[in-house]
Amino acid sequence: LQSQDPPATMELAVLVLRDLLRSSAQLPEVARDIGTNHIPGLLTSLLALKVECQLPVLEGCQACMTFYPRACGSLRGKLATYFLSCMDAETPHLQQLACECYALLPSLGAGFAQGLKYRESWEQQAHSLLATLHRLLGRLYEGAETEPLHYDGPGEEVPLPPSRREEQAASLLLAKHRFAALAKCLCRMLRNDFGTPVAVPAQAILDLVCRALDVSVKSMSWFGDGPLRMLLLPSIHLEALDLLAALILACGPRLVRFGGALCRLFPQ
Repeated sequence: LQSQDPPATMELAVLVLRDLLRSSAQLPEVARDIGTNHIPGLLTSLLALKVECQLPVLEGCQACMTFYPRACGSLRGKLATYFLSCMDAETPHLQQLACECYALLPSLGAGFAQGLKYRESWEQQAHSLLATLHRLLGRLYEGAETEPLHYDGPGEEVPLPPSRREEQAASLLLAKHRFAALAKCLCRMLRNDFGTPVAVPAQAILDLVCRALDVSVKSMSWFGDGPLRMLLLPSIHLEALDLLAALILACGPRLVRFGGALCRLFPQ
């Protein structure tokens, strides 16, 4: 994995790496050696590759986190920063892969007794995503909500890269792009098999979905950037519905007590 190699060579190397990691993870002695002596160095090399190699970098990181999650814990912060930087990518596949990688972060490192650290990490990341999604929704729905819902959950916002787009239209498009990416992250977290039981913030997710679906074109102005906001509205609604579907599949009958809220959602 050398930075001077072309992207095609890197993609081939990462495919081989993934197969090697999958096979070695099934051999305890080999897995112990690779996890201790090689995974941190592999991740460091991957993160140092040039921008043109973003796809193989993400695929390589995903392989390391999937088969050697404990060994990746020391680089969790750097991995999170890299994945967030890739979410602004215009290529849908690249953005999707970055979201899948970000959703794996709570499973990294040692889990302590009964997976306590994993549970706390998962729940903290879920609340952080919700806080950021609410802020982005407030930006996208500015002026269209009669009573904007302010998220008061425990999570701090996700540290997204600063926006360099000063124009109003470009700023709105970026907000929508990031809303879609972070919604996909939360969907993936709900759909992934997690090694320990977690407390899914069902009410908070339903509140976000309700807020997203509560605004229609009738609420928006035809002046200024109103028409652009109207054009973005269907995709925002689709992301919200995908999130609702992921929540229903993850929680199933445990959502019965939220039946009233669910019944109000579908007519919207």
